[in-house]
Amino acid sequence: MSKTNYPSNPWMRLTAWFRRQGIVVQTLTTIIFFIYLVPVIWSVSATFKTRIDYMTNTASLIPVPPTLLNYEYTLTKLENLPIYFRNSVIVTLIAVTAQVLFSALAGYAFAQLRFPFRDLIFRFLIFSMLIPLGGMLFALYEEFTFFKIRNIVGLVLLFCTTSPGMMLIMRQSFASIPRAMIDAATMDGASPWQFFWFVGWPIAMSSSLVVATSVFVLVWGDYLYTTTLVDQEAHLTLAVGVQKILPTGGGVYETALSAMQFRGKLTPETASMAILWFAALPALLVYAALQRWFMRGLLSGAIKG
Repeated sequence: MSKTNYPSNPWMRLTAWFRRQGIVVQTLTTIIFFIYLVPVIWSVSATFKTRIDYMTNTASLIPVPPTLLNYEYTLTKLENLPIYFRNSVIVTLIAVTAQVLFSALAGYAFAQLRFPFRDLIFRFLIFSMLIPLGGMLFALYEEFTFFKIRNIVGLVLLFCTTSPGMMLIMRQSFASIPRAMIDAATMDGASPWQFFWFVGWPIAMSSSLVVATSVFVLVWGDYLYTTTLVDQEAHLTLAVGVQKILPTGGGVYETALSAMQFRGKLTPETASMAILWFAALPALLVYAALQRWFMRGLLSGAIKG
């Protein structure tokens, strides 16, 4: 009688179990998937609905007839939207560039260089990830106010500081570089700085894309820090400024819905959905474009050697 061979790896055993369950697991997975997906589809569908369609078929996922008036309202009637969008682009691009560079430098130093108290400093930085964000807001507010660097200047400086989490990603990627490669480069006359620029960082580029994608999404959608540090409307980013231009809140932007081309054709709810999707679209596009390299970068430092 032949002896059945079971996978020794727990992950392989779990995968094999899922395969044996067949249609049951697939059905449950599909149901859970649609529970999360249906609200997203509905919110996108609402941006293409007219007032009559929304009022008579609110729960419908298919707009009849579809219209672009909600997006026309978003792009033509919101005077401050271009300002908020410009501020978000400036802050996000500077933050992504700075954090990618600083995280790579710090990760390389903690992974491959030897200096006093290296491990102690690294453990302290990792421990700082456990500090709640809310506990630092008051201190940040007072510090930035004292140095008079609030609003967009302070926001850029804050987001340019290297996150311990991003530094950890880069450290793990640099730690996976074989020591023999570094020794060979040193024997050929390469300094640590030259190895970083011409060998190490190109190898760790996939992890840098993980950092770039993560920082872009986090900074573009930041609400907490921006609300705390920015008090001038001209310096607001899109994630915060969009709350001031939603027509559901009343005021001048809801009044704009009564303009001739929109009168009786839109609702504050459908227009608000269009505004929110417009604000979220850049982050979604960046993640979708870099998704393949994002997953590859997350796994690049999983196996050392």
